[in-house]
Amino acid sequence: MKPSPIREVSIGGYITNYTVDEATGVVTINEFEPIELSLVLQGAEPNNRRLDAKKSKEDLDMQEEIKKLLAKNTELESQLKQKDEEIQNLKASLEEKEKEIQKLQAEKLQIELSAYKTEKLSEVPEEVRELLKASLEVAKTKEEVDKLTATFKEKLPKMQAGFTIPNPNDNTKTVDNPFITY
Repeated sequence: MKPSPIREVSIGGYITNYTVDEATGVVTINEFEPIELSLVLQGAEPNNRRLDAKKSKEDLDMQEEIKKLLAKNTELESQLKQKDEEIQNLKASLEEKEKEIQKLQAEKLQIELSAYKTEKLSEVPEEVRELLKASLEVAKTKEEVDKLTATFKEKLPKMQAGFTIPNPNDNTKTVDNPFITY
């Protein structure tokens, strides 16, 4: 910018009292309170002040927009936090339901196994059911139940054929029970 002669003075302030002639539309300033006095360079545009005011209006609008965006951001953050809490509650509820389902499935398996044991007990002779029933108490799977039942069906009749109950009044050792003495 080249230096140029000062030809004008700009006065800024407040109009505290004025009158308007309604017939001519002329405004008469009765009282004026000056705030600033500045020198104006030759060729300066009188609208500079207005442009500055426009810029500051845009700045105010921008600041207002920033405030609105910050408020919306805060609101969205609180909603996000609330949704996170809801998700955590739903996860906890899901875990509880999964545990309950596992418990019910275990109970179902126990009931099915118990029914299967009862079914297998009916397949063996009446004389050995109580003995098989006691053996089946330790079985945890159907395969174990099948194995025990097969063993009882196969071996128990052979064992019963050679088994004799000793006479409690007989004091002699027998071939069947050489270790028992009365």
